[in-house]
Amino acid sequence: MVAARIARFGATAAFVTMIALAGSADAAPVKYRFTTDAAAFGGPSGPAIPFPSPSLFDGGTSGTFVYDSEAPFVLTLADGASLYSGAIPSSVSGITTTLSDLSGTVAGFSFSDSGGQGIVGNDSFLPSGSSTKVDFLQLAFDPPLSSPAPRNLAGFTVGEFILINFRMFWIEGQTTPGLVPDFLSDQDLPAALPSFTGRVAFDFIQTGNPAATSFVFFDGLRVVPVAVTEPATLALLGAALASLGLSRRRKRR
Repeated sequence: MVAARIARFGATAAFVTMIALAGSADAAPVKYRFTTDAAAFGGPSGPAIPFPSPSLFDGGTSGTFVYDSEAPFVLTLADGASLYSGAIPSSVSGITTTLSDLSGTVAGFSFSDSGGQGIVGNDSFLPSGSSTKVDFLQLAFDPPLSSPAPRNLAGFTVGEFILINFRMFWIEGQTTPGLVPDFLSDQDLPAALPSFTGRVAFDFIQTGNPAATSFVFFDGLRVVPVAVTEPATLALLGAALASLGLSRRRKRR
């Protein structure tokens, strides 16, 4: 009886150990689901520039994307922030991208992208009207229009306005709907994305006039990891279950 209990304990311990090993495997890349508050706001980049009415997008935006904290560093930007790989999809470059597999919707419109880059600024961003630099984390799915890097965003058109980028960001000190704390201690990509809320930006240009840029924002950005069971994890769990079954058959004999 004692031997049987020891055997059962050993099999159970092995099962738990295999699950732990599966869960402790390399966490990157991680699939996230994102949502925002319903109210849209925004406007043009300068005076006398036409822009789409933010009210057209009321209702919020949602979708999924993949984040990889092991994307390589690319360069240091003028403000001291660090740029991480993403402009060219890994399927083309063979280099890990910060972001991939974006799929989302807003106001009945769909958008997607195969890759994106990360910007990490530990006390590098200077808010308008402030003399103190703060933390800044941005996930951008396409490079600026001035960049020669390829553009992969599959967006949509609203009237005379074309979607050219989709961005998520967190700025220390932002207070809507909750305060964004001092959340960076270095210039590395964070191992996990913030659990507190950020902001989403849809960047538009006017058809035939790339200089006429405008923006639609949503507050209340929330990103939550999506539980995904990888094939290797399934194999480990299968082996653990088989071990438990074998132990029980031996006990019955």
